[in-house]
Amino acid sequence: MAMMEEGARSCLLQSRSSLEQDIRASYLMDHMISDGVLTGDEEDRIRSKPTRREQAAALLELLLRKDNQAYISFYNALVRESYGDLASLLHNSLPLVSPEAEKSFSDGGTRYDERGTFRRLEIAPKDEPDVWRSTKKLRI
Repeated sequence: MAMMEEGARSCLLQSRSSLEQDIRASYLMDHMISDGVLTGDEEDRIRSKPTRREQAAALLELLLRKDNQAYISFYNALVRESYGDLASLLHNSLPLVSPEAEKSFSDGGTRYDERGTFRRLEIAPKDEPDVWRSTKKLRI
């Protein structure tokens, strides 16, 4: 699995205490599972933590071990769940993802629809969460 860009990782570490204090991991994980960057088993491990803050800490710890797609998915989930102030902490460190890198997801699979069209994550506009779309089709 590819590693997260150092700038994105560093930003997560710097923002960690604010994120742990404010987020509800349960609100974000469904989006991340839909994006293919979090598994059901990972969600279960995070949900098994006894407090909201421990769940948030577990999600961030897991996120730090993942790739750029996971960072983008987490950012998008923050926007979708109206954590705009927290998303803005991460916005300037959003990784640039090449089409080749987009083919590799956390489970090692590639996301294609039935016509062989690659589906990728699209970064949510931080000021307009209502117009956000989770996927965009690209022909490759």
